Amino acid sequence: MAVKKQKSKVDKQQSKDIRMLKRMIPVQREVVNSTNSTIAQAATPVIMRFTPVGLDDQKLLIRGIDFRGSITLPETSTPTDALFYRYIILIYKCDVSHSAGTPSVTEPTAADIMNLNLNIQVATPNPENSSRVRILYDSMYNLQPPTSYQSSRSFKLFFKKPLNHFATSDRAFVHRPFLLKLSSQATALTNMTEDVNVDVHTTQLP
Repeated sequence: MAVKKQKSKVDKQQSKDIRMLKRMIPVQREVVNSTNSTIAQAATPVIMRFTPVGLDDQKLLIRGIDFRGSITLPETSTPTDALFYRYIILIYKCDVSHSAGTPSVTEPTAADIMNLNLNIQVATPNPENSSRVRILYDSMYNLQPPTSYQSSRSFKLFFKKPLNHFATSDRAFVHRPFLLKLSSQATALTNMTEDVNVDVHTTQLP
């Protein structure tokens, strides 16, 4: 039978001191909001980054992601074939370029993330970059005539261990959150409306 180890007075005091030090460290919690209402018209893959370039030189912790998205196609203009849209929320290990003096994040292409040679319903992560991709959410929209002309999705995840959003200074790579949208449509549809709204919950570190 295992014997439960009791904490000594020294252990308890150390734990108390650590909690006190954590409270003394100045932190600032903020919500970074991103919106996009123009990507519906695209027939090609679309990538949307959740954190702005202006925060690349900031050291943050990403505590959670709250995503809301919807697609609407008017009934009078619905195509005869079903339209599929796949939304993938992911963390990507991006290279940092230092060639221009100011460090900049090299954002991935759709082909960097997924094997685009496969049908969008069964496409899998690009095996050459699988170690760079961490998929958090993967869902399919189906605008199936004549029964459905609108679809919506929501996704909320708060991490037990917050994700590091390192500053680009003196780093070869950093992790950043993205949305990848894949579409089965062959041409752009100008009569479709789409709304994407994302809140990224962050803690700014000193």
